Amino acid sequence: MGASGVMKALDVYQTYLAVKQHFSDNNYDYFKYNGKIRVNASTFNTRKDRFFYEKLARKFDGKPEEMRNYFACNLRETPKMWIRELIGTQAEETYTKWKTYQESLTYNLLQDVTKVGDIHGGDFSSLFICEGGQHPSLLTLYTNSEISIETLIGFDILIECFDKWNKAIDDTIIWPDIYHACQRYRPFLAFESGVIGVKFRRALLEVYEPRSSNIK
Repeated sequence: MGASGVMKALDVYQTYLAVKQHFSDNNYDYFKYNGKIRVNASTFNTRKDRFFYEKLARKFDGKPEEMRNYFACNLRETPKMWIRELIGTQAEETYTKWKTYQESLTYNLLQDVTKVGDIHGGDFSSLFICEGGQHPSLLTLYTNSEISIETLIGFDILIECFDKWNKAIDDTIIWPDIYHACQRYRPFLAFESGVIGVKFRRALLEVYEPRSSNIK
């Protein structure tokens, strides 16, 4: 933001491009570069869609992190979304649902752990086994919309299963896309904070410890 502290349309434009590139280009990392990306102020001032950036600048004035998250939760699913679409009702609804979910992240993660235990009655370690190169049970729960992407990422943080899946899963279309989405989305989550991580691990132990000792 400028010296006045007021969010400018150019700030919004830069954040939009940075988040968009974060989800679409493996060579750019929003967090590594602190959201910085080269933009031309003179060229921006002549853009026909400048109005949309000005509107978002007013909406998120003084709330740069909220603006970043607004872009992230929408562009995570549709990296090529145009700024015009990010002004619409659907984008607003996506952000509202995302924000509500994150505000109760611990509760939602614990609910998913219980759901995993109810659906998957086997040994804990069998959640991650790729038989014949097929998707493991945990990944299938995600692709069937039984658990959230946040929960899937949470399991990897604790179990470190993604690297093993990269070597064991034969699928070269669905899993690579999911893996990419998880890796790009993960830094935007507060999941790795100590309290949430401890509660998630404790919930796993309560559900699966009687059947397995593979939880770190």
